[in-house]
Amino acid sequence: MFEYEVTQTSPNRAAPKTVIKPGDVELSRSKRKIAAATTMDEVKNGALLAWMIRRHIDYVSRFEINFRSGNKELDDIVLRLLEQHKHRSNWDVAGRHNRDAWMRIFEMSKIIHGDAAGIKVKGGKMQGLDSDQIAKPDDWGEKKPSKSDMDAVSDHGLILGKNNEVLKYCICFRNKQGRLVFDHFESPENIVFDGYFTAFNQTRATSPLLAAINDAIDMRDIVLYSKINLKLKNIFAMAIFRENADPLGGHSATDENADPADTQQELAPNKINILDLDQADKIEAIETSSPSPNAMEFMDKLARIAMLALDIPFTALDSSRASFSARIADRAEYEESCESKRDKNADVLRDVYAWRFEEWYKKDAAFRSACDAAQYTAERIVHELDFMPASTPWMDKLTEIKADILSVSLGIESIPRIARRHGLDAYKVGKEQADYLAWAKNNNVPIFYASGGQEAVQNILTEPKDNSRDSAPGDTGENSNE
Repeated sequence: MFEYEVTQTSPNRAAPKTVIKPGDVELSRSKRKIAAATTMDEVKNGALLAWMIRRHIDYVSRFEINFRSGNKELDDIVLRLLEQHKHRSNWDVAGRHNRDAWMRIFEMSKIIHGDAAGIKVKGGKMQGLDSDQIAKPDDWGEKKPSKSDMDAVSDHGLILGKNNEVLKYCICFRNKQGRLVFDHFESPENIVFDGYFTAFNQTRATSPLLAAINDAIDMRDIVLYSKINLKLKNIFAMAIFRENADPLGGHSATDENADPADTQQELAPNKINILDLDQADKIEAIETSSPSPNAMEFMDKLARIAMLALDIPFTALDSSRASFSARIADRAEYEESCESKRDKNADVLRDVYAWRFEEWYKKDAAFRSACDAAQYTAERIVHELDFMPASTPWMDKLTEIKADILSVSLGIESIPRIARRHGLDAYKVGKEQADYLAWAKNNNVPIFYASGGQEAVQNILTEPKDNSRDSAPGDTGENSNE
């Protein structure tokens, strides 16, 4: 009595666990390699897992970076620097990926391997690292470090301090034989590093997909076996039934004198086929019910379980089984689950730009002058950068906009918040609209907003004020009925 059943051994279930291990201990160097290789193979060959990762990355890896200090000169320079730096020639040391593409690969590495890293390279560019490049090398090569550093490197490629903090990252490259060869040690100040951690003292993160890999593999196997079963059954198109048929496959007893050529039937898809059957003969098409409805339902369950690894609702894969309101609710819950993942990637970008704005302040005279005039430091600018995530796609734009209008009218939402939810900057949109209205006015272009039957409403803030009254001089209006 009064004991937790989970701690009790039972013949009806697996024995309870007795050892607690963090993820990086559970996944030793060899097991980590096996897990990553299996995951990568399933992503390459399994459409469901590949789609899940793409769907997840779309929501959590892309940002529009805004900055508003109130000082137009500083705002313009900061936004210009951000816009220039995001291009692949300025962002990636190899010149292959712009900022958004680089962050997609960064997040994909976190999903597949558990964590990802990049090196800040002299000149303001980023060098992406595959997760397995941070490792204890198979070969120390020609750049062999001191024996003390070699002995200090953990199996996961880290030199740790007394508080389990990272002192050095061991960076390797793969040679033609696929072996990891030591390249250099990198200090944490020059590394951007992030992953899916589940414990405070965990030094290398683990992929959230590991809980779903076996289910994804099983589902792919079930689909393959179902296809094979279906193909085999469809080889036999039809069956002919006769009374008194020869069990060895000969002619029926009533056709002993028949010529075999007279009873042979040849079917061709490009002509009308007439089957010459005896009176008692009948023909039936062989049909298969494979895969059965139960098998299809089971595969759906496996897909749902796999998608839970990334918090993706099943309605994102199959919306035919849910109402519109259910899809909206699923999307809202998924958006909430994405918040923490977006914040982690925004912190990675903030780390990069803390480094870049310090460099720009030192080397860009116009930027430094604008900062000093506005009394801004590079650190303050980075702190006030607004990382706005990618837009949420509309499901029913008209219905959702009507709901947003009601939210604003009740005072529980603001236009900037609603715009942000859809990846838009309300201030930027407002400025574009104001510029367009000014142009339209100067060019006599008519502007019409109201729908048919609606009452036009004047904006009292933009109309000239008229304080004149139809009253006698000295009349204060106290007796007016207005």
